[in-house]
Amino acid sequence: MEKLLKIWPFLVASVLLVALMIVTLMVFGVKVAPKTPWPEVVNFRPHLDHKPFFKQPFSSGEDVTKKCLECHKDIFLLHLLPKRRVV
Repeated sequence: MEKLLKIWPFLVASVLLVALMIVTLMVFGVKVAPKTPWPEVVNFRPHLDHKPFFKQPFSSGEDVTKKCLECHKDIFLLHLLPKRRVV
């Protein structure tokens, strides 16, 4: 009986902890990972070959970026926009 008196606070704490875990799972639920990640992936338009638009080679990566931004002015905003599906 004396051993039970020493252990009962730990038993009560264990039962309360398990109960708290069960209640938390019931309230917030368990999120199951989808079988495939593709429904969450943004659908971009197919790649366009840009070779016909440029007659001369570029000397640096910076030149390529500058040329890209001439037509694609809003490209730097892509990471700021919420994900959306392009159909």
